[in-house]
Amino acid sequence: MVPDDWVDESTLELFNSADTYYALVLPCLMPVIIIHFILIEVGLEFFINN
Repeated sequence: MVPDDWVDESTLELFNSADTYYALVLPCLMPVIIIHFILIEVGLEFFINN
């Protein structure tokens, strides 16, 4: 039998690590996503105009 406390602690640690992971990664990814979106928009307009 596994104690309930161990399951709760491991689950909380998993969620905490996921939160810190997203908190660290999302700010880094947002500028990249925005730049790619702008480049795609400019590229499509340039392609359509020509």
